[in-house]
Order: sequence, then structure tokens, then C-alpha cells
Amino acid sequence: MDNTVHALALEAREQGMTGITHLRVQGGQIRFAQYDRLSLREGALDARAAANTDATDSLALMASADQREQTRAQMQASQQFAEARTPQATVMSI
Repeated sequence: MDNTVHALALEAREQGMTGITHLRVQGGQIRFAQYDRLSLREGALDARAAANTDATDSLALMASADQREQTRAQMQASQQFAEARTPQATVMSI
């Protein structure tokens, strides 16, 4: 069960989800979704593959996905800050 839960969390995280609000298992597929009052993000995962994915591997991949997301967000914030500090050239005609 641990393997499946961790594999499911990893798949959701890789798809940009921060949580799972809907879950359904049918025909060997685990279907999941996150509803945030604005949109519904959906994903699916093969139940057998999830069960056979080592939980430790999923945790390590989840940590690296989180690190990549943090780095991306920091770079984006730095770029926005730099753009905001760049003086705009004003052309005046006489």
C-alpha cells in the first residue's frame, strides 16, 4: 500500500497538483483529480505499476520535483524583480 500511495503522490505532484480531492480505482487504473474551485486537474496511473514502484524511489523523485519547482519559482521571482528595477527610458521631444 505504501508503494501505491507514494507513486500516486509523485504522479500528482509531477502534474502540478498540490493535493488530491477525487480518487477512483477501476479496471487497473487509479484516476485522481484536484478541484480548486476554479479548475479540475485530472490524472491517471496504472495500479500495478504504482504498487511495484518502491516508495523510497517515489519520495526521492518527489523531493527533486519540489526542488526543481522551488528553483523555477525563485528564478521567475528574480527575473520579475530585475525587470521592475530596470529604469524605463523616456524619450522627450522639444
